[in-house]
Amino acid sequence: MFLSQIYSGTETSYTLKNLSPGKTYYWRVDAIDSFGVTTQSPVFSFKTLDIPITKTFNYPNPFNPNREKTRIVYKVNTDQTVKIKIYSEYGNLVYDTETNAVSGTNEFYYDGKDNSGNILYNGSYICRVEKAEGASKCYILVIK
Repeated sequence: MFLSQIYSGTETSYTLKNLSPGKTYYWRVDAIDSFGVTTQSPVFSFKTLDIPITKTFNYPNPFNPNREKTRIVYKVNTDQTVKIKIYSEYGNLVYDTETNAVSGTNEFYYDGKDNSGNILYNGSYICRVEKAEGASKCYILVIK
């Protein structure tokens, strides 16, 4: 296990970017007080997702758009613009947008609103992600 310093500062949170898919990362917090005394946390670990290029999913699912957003997770092979479309269970397009995606796993935060800004009704919706590698889909359940 190789430890290297990633962040030094006074903030209470830090976001890691450009992590490799399917890899285990280890981290520890070293706190140094004003007298130079160091306290170390235990070593923690987490593993990043390695989803297939054809897989799309969202979480939380079901979700309540009055309280939270759902994350639509998908993977692309190259930097590109993707189209995200949400359809009702009857096949009516209720929401669509384009977003920039970077090579690897991406997340799109969806607020559960239609193109007019109205919160979707309770029910099941189909999310379609159109990308250069082909389209993939997942099902979103809205429960308020």
